[in-house]
Amino acid sequence: MDGRTRILNFPFPNLRNISLITHSQGVGDLKMITSDIMISGGRGNVIRVWNLNITYSANPANGVIIDINNMEPIKQFEIQNQNLLIVASTISVKIWHIYQRTILKSRQLTNISCLKVISLYNEHILATCFNDQILILKTSDLTTIANLNCDNYIRNLEYIKNYDILIALTDKGFAVLWNLTSFQVLNKQKIHNQNALCIKSINSSLLVTGGQDNLIKTWRLNLDNNFRLELLQQSSQMSAIRVLAVYNNGMNIASGNDDGLFQIYESYSLIKSFSLEYNSAIVALDVFKECKIF
Repeated sequence: MDGRTRILNFPFPNLRNISLITHSQGVGDLKMITSDIMISGGRGNVIRVWNLNITYSANPANGVIIDINNMEPIKQFEIQNQNLLIVASTISVKIWHIYQRTILKSRQLTNISCLKVISLYNEHILATCFNDQILILKTSDLTTIANLNCDNYIRNLEYIKNYDILIALTDKGFAVLWNLTSFQVLNKQKIHNQNALCIKSINSSLLVTGGQDNLIKTWRLNLDNNFRLELLQQSSQMSAIRVLAVYNNGMNIASGNDDGLFQIYESYSLIKSFSLEYNSAIVALDVFKECKIF
């Protein structure tokens, strides 16, 4: 949360390892578009598009190729395609055309905790969370399709495309599985002893989650047993797991913690672990091929 972005190349991180002050007031989120292009959003209202090849020059700040003033602090964003960016701030959701620097659609929504772009009904729709509610919106005009109640504050979302299932992670460690065709709850299950914070799908039946109980857990979605999540593996760490990334066809999992610890797992076994300078919490993590950004 110190506003720095570290760019690493594995399995040999010392070959490419730089540190950028991407946002002076802290990073809200970041995503890779290609192996060379990164988008970052800051708590100081600014969206930046980076050319990572240029960031390895003598002046890494030259890597900024686009600056956009979102006018509100950025909490999270999703990339709909290489041109459209859906941004959640403290009081609204906006759809930006990145390269035209124009807002196409905007809707006021307060206390947004997370959002997810999903494909349904042959179009993109947006799941947006605030407090214990999930609003399902059309990305074409941001109108509401459905309102889903999860009973507890929602921390994160994942979409299982093959089965049109949306999984919401909530406070008190619950996972709530929704059928997005009927908008009915398939299962509500306690998966962490404290707040469940992050989730990523490995494939259509395997998932990995991280929680405030300092545990990373790998699950199998059992379609034959009332859509229950069956625990396969778990790993204990020293602090809460804030973010996760899955890459290399699900063979590798990367995690970022509240104490600045970054770890990489291969086939569920730890292969790399190190702490970042300043012991600052890792709040965003994304992967494109060999690039790891956090």
